[in-house]
Amino acid sequence: MLTSNIPGGSYKEWGLAIELNYAGPAADISYTLDGSSPAGSTAIAYTSPINISAGNEAFNIFLIKARAVEQISGLITDFQAAYILERPIALTASVEHGYHVDKTPIELTASAPGAEIYYTVDGSDVFGPNGILTNGAALYTAPIMPPSNEFYLRAAAVSDYLLPTAEYSNLINNYYRYEDDILFLDASPAGGVFPQVSLDVTLATNNDAEIKFTLDGTSPLNDSALTYQSPINLSTTLDSQTFRLRAIAISDRLISQPIDASYTLYNYNSDADKDEIPNGLEGGPETDTDSDGQPDMLDIDSDNDGMPDYLEGTVDADANNIPAFQDPTEQLLFWYSITGLPEDGALINGKQYEIKVLCYGGVGHLEIISEHPALIFSEANTDIQPGEEKIIHMYVPEVMENKCSPLWHLGAFPVRFIMSHLEGGVTVSEETLRNYSTIAYTSEIPYRGNLVVWEKVNNASSYNIYRKNIGETDFERIDFRLHDSYHTHQNTQQYLDRTGEVLSQYRISAVISGVETKLSNIMHASNCVLDYCTVSGHLSNINNKPMPEIRVTARLDKPVFMRSNTLANAYELHTYTDAFGQFNLDLPKGSVCILKIEQAGLREKLEIPMMDFIDLEDLIRLNKGE
Repeated sequence: MLTSNIPGGSYKEWGLAIELNYAGPAADISYTLDGSSPAGSTAIAYTSPINISAGNEAFNIFLIKARAVEQISGLITDFQAAYILERPIALTASVEHGYHVDKTPIELTASAPGAEIYYTVDGSDVFGPNGILTNGAALYTAPIMPPSNEFYLRAAAVSDYLLPTAEYSNLINNYYRYEDDILFLDASPAGGVFPQVSLDVTLATNNDAEIKFTLDGTSPLNDSALTYQSPINLSTTLDSQTFRLRAIAISDRLISQPIDASYTLYNYNSDADKDEIPNGLEGGPETDTDSDGQPDMLDIDSDNDGMPDYLEGTVDADANNIPAFQDPTEQLLFWYSITGLPEDGALINGKQYEIKVLCYGGVGHLEIISEHPALIFSEANTDIQPGEEKIIHMYVPEVMENKCSPLWHLGAFPVRFIMSHLEGGVTVSEETLRNYSTIAYTSEIPYRGNLVVWEKVNNASSYNIYRKNIGETDFERIDFRLHDSYHTHQNTQQYLDRTGEVLSQYRISAVISGVETKLSNIMHASNCVLDYCTVSGHLSNINNKPMPEIRVTARLDKPVFMRSNTLANAYELHTYTDAFGQFNLDLPKGSVCILKIEQAGLREKLEIPMMDFIDLEDLIRLNKGE
């Protein structure tokens, strides 16, 4: 028999916890609250008491239908009961939920004299399931001023609170948003994949606000952002190309929610997946040979046999009227490819290169031999199975060493990539040779961005880097870095985020034996605590007259090491001389700065001492060893 601890009927409690009990052998119990069948698709498995509580109406009816099915015999027992939660007190709000222009105070009124009204404005509950006030509930004593342009108001009244005679009101659950303070921005189409080489995107806002946008992934608030005037035309001459549109609307005092959308264009007459088979021969978006949800024209292995379509081609070697790229039964002899391998030249400080190795038709073995002491590989000696695509990461550790460091002056060095396999019982090897050098940075890739620093974990293999920009709700993994095993004397490792924004936040996790640890504390520029030395100077012309309003600039060429779990920006500092030609400039102690005063013809690279104050002339003499 299937029963409940509380019989059906009318109750004045705020909520009920209804327990279902089956007097018999072990059985599975399911239930519904909307009157539908407990054996239907909407049924809920019963695992704990069913909590029902107040709604917006004076009467809240809950029809529970339940069914117990014995696990061994399959015997079915049904249960049905109706519960009515009465709300003798009527609670009303003077301002209806929804959009408004003016922020009128919201007045709450209860029909029962002496009833106490409690409310929240953050969307949290007023009463718990047991009718007990939550910690966030406030006693209503005066009309509520809207706390923001968008919020949720929840409210309920109660008389004789905590007594057996307690009575409750209906629950007010209102959403308020003020139209006068809202700026909308919409994009049409809103993003997606399009089988065409040209697409117009229209942006629209709800007033005459200015719309700024970018297509290179940078913030639309940057000075380089474009002003929207007519539909944005996206076009490509490539097989496929993805555009990232970021846009925002700005009025004299308001700013909209940003748009961040991706648009991928494909050319039907070309070769979207670069498999040397035209998109038309692959059936466009209609054909999906391996039923993986990805059309053959976008699938580099459309028959899912571990061999890319570009290698199999359209031939039919086994004469079964199925082209090889759609036929998983056709096999190939041993072959391999290595892509992403940098050509001879310079490897840049802090860059992590991704090398892809693909093996066909037999087992291959890859061995990487490097004569550079700092170069780190995720795998340097590994087997590769037929059809397996292995990704090898090659990492030049991010270090704050100047160009005089021997790390950047080792000259050219060889790196050998040796692929071998068995052929007729004999090992056959083929070597790919690269000659590299290492450089700190280049004029094309300047050393600037958000520098994230964290404490290394000895047994970590790599670190995942997460970022959250302003306006984003959660941290997103943007990159990862191999563990820096070369700089054993340093207990920190760092990552230069060249695409981060000024107020970006970061978190780091370590990967140990393939398992990701919990994320670090949030790292942000505001947490960076540095000690500064004040450099004081005086400028005068040939007649010894003061030189006012002269710009004095210092570029941080070598920042000091940050404390653990902090973030620093590579930046320039500047000031101006006053009416007497004097200036003070605060520079980080222990850093190396390039000080420039153009009008005075001064450009000096200076190491800032661990002092609180120093005169400019003394600082120059100190750096010259005088």
